[in-house]
Amino acid sequence: MFAIEIRFPSGRYHATPWDAHVNEGRVEWPPAPWRLQRALLAVWYHKARDEVSEAQIDALMARLASARPSFSLPPAVLAHSRHYMPTKSGKGEGSTKVFDTFVDVGSGVLRVHWPVVLNDEEAGVLDLLLARLNYLGRAESWVEARRVSSVPEGELNAAPWTGEALLRGVSTTRVLCAMPSEAFAQWRRGLVPDAPPQSPPKRAGKGKAKAVKGPVIPATLREALEAESGDLRKDGWTQAPGSEWVDYVLPNDALAAKVRPFVRRQEDTVTVARFKIQSAVPPHFLHSLWVAERLHTALVSRSDGAVVFRGCDAHGAPLQGHQHAYLIPEANGQGPFVSHLTLWAPMGFSPEARQALKGLRKLWGQGGHDLHTTLLGFGSPADFGGKDTTRERSPLLAESDTWVSRTPFVPTRFPKRTRTGVPKCDASGLQIGSAEHDLRRLVVACGLAEPVEVERVEATWIAGKAVPWWRFRTERLAGEGRRGPRGAYGFRLRFARPVRGPLAFGYGAHFGLGHFIPET
Repeated sequence: MFAIEIRFPSGRYHATPWDAHVNEGRVEWPPAPWRLQRALLAVWYHKARDEVSEAQIDALMARLASARPSFSLPPAVLAHSRHYMPTKSGKGEGSTKVFDTFVDVGSGVLRVHWPVVLNDEEAGVLDLLLARLNYLGRAESWVEARRVSSVPEGELNAAPWTGEALLRGVSTTRVLCAMPSEAFAQWRRGLVPDAPPQSPPKRAGKGKAKAVKGPVIPATLREALEAESGDLRKDGWTQAPGSEWVDYVLPNDALAAKVRPFVRRQEDTVTVARFKIQSAVPPHFLHSLWVAERLHTALVSRSDGAVVFRGCDAHGAPLQGHQHAYLIPEANGQGPFVSHLTLWAPMGFSPEARQALKGLRKLWGQGGHDLHTTLLGFGSPADFGGKDTTRERSPLLAESDTWVSRTPFVPTRFPKRTRTGVPKCDASGLQIGSAEHDLRRLVVACGLAEPVEVERVEATWIAGKAVPWWRFRTERLAGEGRRGPRGAYGFRLRFARPVRGPLAFGYGAHFGLGHFIPET
């Protein structure tokens, strides 16, 4: 048995998983054995073909594919940068925004423990290739690699999942691996029955015979490893041929999110957590209620039903005073899509709740398009609040004396009338139980001063368009909640002096409905 020790001189590892787009904000961690074998094969093609024969490289690839490695992962932080890349097309020059996600490993060392025994020839070939390996993943992921003795079992913190029940503090992730030789042969026989192994015909270039149609099925594992991703997708492969997904178990904090310098210390009260959302097909802001319900389900499951997420005590009775978490989607990008998730809990997030939030990586999405979450940090409303969304500030948590509805307010009471049908009004002339009356009541019940003015507004602006309130989804799929008549409203609230957000009232307020932002 042996291990491959990998150091990152730049302190960064850039690699996009096979099933993700580069702008989805996802990163491959731990590095897939499939990627490592492809990297070694590329070194052989470009730097060692005169010294290593095809038979020797085939033997090494088959040996590495025969077992699933384990990893000793160094402390790592998930980080990203955003910048504009120049583009050139028929319409002229331009630029496109790139969301570059990477793993910040600092001076940490990654060790890949391979439970196989190499003979002297295979060990010599591997040493030669590792010595000439310059990068892993993208070209900016510089590496220095070498073969070392096996890693002590106590240092291994990521290994193939055996199907046993998972302990608290660990989770699984999918890692792409090469099929063992026997499995590869059986897989190929299923696609090409009774066909002798042979090299696939090469694609025709410009000015040559017509290109081969249909998927090209590799005859050997090496041919599967050397296939270009662009050609595979063009042929209709949804997964790299000769590969298989393997579930790995690793600690929840194996890839921590990079937090801002202003994040409070663990011993201080933490009332806010913010996430960035990335998805191939992001959810529309009109479906904010659905996104919040998915987030609620995930957090209750990950935290073993923590009170701050459930909103109920140990006996199942609802908490009083609205002290549990508000889950509020935000649309702070240029499009009409959910871009952030803000969680605000007046009672504060306990260490166990924060651990569940740190371990949140994705939410189930419609049509198979999962929502990938990046934790921006913990803190208080003052830490994150602001009107400049380009600097990752949240208007929801800003301070202002004038607030306007961002999502529809759904009343919790019915309008009151006398037996003769005459509306019952309070001393100010408002009908008791009407939308405005209910909103004023809820504002005061939350400990805020009564607004000096409440004005009805008919729509909110999303991506430059006025959207009426009736277009929002306003009814939960599961759970209960007090609500009045079916209807959705918007208001402008003016206070005598500035107040700090978030402001959320009415039915579904803990799931993104009835929240306000400062008027700009």
